[in-house]
Amino acid sequence: MNTTHYYFQLTDQPRAGVIPSITKDILEFYSTKKLTKKQWVKESSFIVKYKKEEEVEFKDSKPISYSELAKNIRLFGSFSSEEYNLPKYECFWLDNNIVMQINFHKFDDASSDALTICIDSPKQMYGEKFPISPKLDREGHVISSMQASLIQRIINIRKMLIAESNKALYIEWVFDLRTLISDVISLVEITLHQIYTKAEYDPLPGWRFDKTKLGEKHGRRVTDKLKWIGQITGKPLDDARDEVLSLNNLRHIRNHMMHFDPPCLVIPLEEVGFWLNQVLDIAFLLQKIRTKLGVPISSELANFMLQRDVVFTPEPCFQARLPIDSIKTGYLSSYWSGEQQNSAKDEQQNLVGDLQGGINDSKPSAFISKDTLQILEASEESEISSGNRKRKPKGFDYKKKSK
Repeated sequence: MNTTHYYFQLTDQPRAGVIPSITKDILEFYSTKKLTKKQWVKESSFIVKYKKEEEVEFKDSKPISYSELAKNIRLFGSFSSEEYNLPKYECFWLDNNIVMQINFHKFDDASSDALTICIDSPKQMYGEKFPISPKLDREGHVISSMQASLIQRIINIRKMLIAESNKALYIEWVFDLRTLISDVISLVEITLHQIYTKAEYDPLPGWRFDKTKLGEKHGRRVTDKLKWIGQITGKPLDDARDEVLSLNNLRHIRNHMMHFDPPCLVIPLEEVGFWLNQVLDIAFLLQKIRTKLGVPISSELANFMLQRDVVFTPEPCFQARLPIDSIKTGYLSSYWSGEQQNSAKDEQQNLVGDLQGGINDSKPSAFISKDTLQILEASEESEISSGNRKRKPKGFDYKKKSK
């Protein structure tokens, strides 16, 4: 099997508009000023003065401005608050993570209690009424948020799958893909559960928590939980049509891969390229959810949004291709057909309508049409230079940051 050919290449740039959007959001977070992009471009650089809770003296950040931030984000493909000596760019109750590990179990012979580590960050994040106080008295971990670590894990696995796409026809690569899709669905569910918990115990101004409308937190489909955004904030998720369809498509694939039901699975690499880009759609779904909540994104979520789309690249000798038909000879040929498949289609149509005020002409992305894939193929072929066999996937040549 050929292991010198890489099946996925990165596009040259992040998605259109994402760098200006993130740059503007970062400046608003640190300045508390709401300006347009044009106004920010004209603004002079400024320094942020801050101090941590346990510190006495204030610190000064490095100067930041629109042009400086945008240039560095474009150059390195990421943002780091530490590089500018800034406080964390995050939503405290969603992202702040007190991670503690202990490697001991100590106790007095005369006592029935061991030395115990307690953290109060959950009450700081979800209010004094939050009923849980985590404690640990032996070797292990205490974690207050999975957001940052899980997002970074998703970024890393997706990069690895692309960088090692010369191994895409090995089963180990498929299991890494399975992990990626599972993790990205988990990230959405974690976010929605955090929002529900915040609304229940420590709602933000203007939020409503009506359990009769929201229903129970557990035993619900993620597509039902998305409705919590509008029910809690009064601002339905009405601007995320494509991202919601990507979520639902990945959710079906996740369930299939996790439960292996039906007990067969077809994974065309051409369709995997589509899935890898849908994983990136989830970053933008989470950004839109946070916008509805009125809370900032984080450095990790910004860096997730800054990842680049992929293009499927067949071997040069196989560049002449027939249009893919997922139902006949692709992923959907291994999916339940007939009534169950139609039910899944209806579910996606209804979901989009519920969230977005009755949109009913959408094309569920789980059920890819020939026309859609022909368009994808045309754009892919324009990216492929004939006869050019890559020794490494395009796009993994970021400039190293100087120390």
